Amino acid sequence: MPHRIEISRPVTWLATAAVVANVAATVPTLLLPDILTGPAVTNGSARGTALVMLVLAIPLLLVGAWLVRHGAWQGLVLGLGALIGWLAGKALRLVASR
Repeated sequence: MPHRIEISRPVTWLATAAVVANVAATVPTLLLPDILTGPAVTNGSARGTALVMLVLAIPLLLVGAWLVRHGAWQGLVLGLGALIGWLAGKALRLVASR
């Protein structure tokens, strides 16, 4: 029988803060055309990455957090995958906005 995992409330709050911060970063990247000042190819790549993060990474983290709250270790895998994807996206937006 699989072991249930325990997670504290601060981790849930941190996951929520990560979602809020990511939405705050991706929505302007998608909706404000003049926010990115790099080459067109880099700007397009950053917008595509922001879209994927908004429709894929955020829901994965939310589902992962929900699974962890209910004791499933698979939620940790989903959450880590979403966070690793966010790190790659943040690096891309940093390069695209210079």
